[in-house]
Amino acid sequence: MRDDSILYRIRRKLQSCLFKIAGAETVAKLHYFAVTHKKLHLKNPVTFNDKIQWLKLNYYPYDKLAIQCADKYRVREYIA
Repeated sequence: MRDDSILYRIRRKLQSCLFKIAGAETVAKLHYFAVTHKKLHLKNPVTFNDKIQWLKLNYYPYDKLAIQCADKYRVREYIA
């Protein structure tokens, strides 16, 4: 097994634990800061990335069409 896959598994396990402890919004803010070195504004999204993160946390989990289209097999039903 490669070292990359071991590090990936460790990172994903830590993310999963943090998600259970802190919640989706906190994990999104931490990940956004780690990648962009900027603060994520979810209460008043200004940039395109802020708005995408807001949609990902507040809209898409409850939209049945978005959930169906995210599944590569179920989207075929929608297209047909």
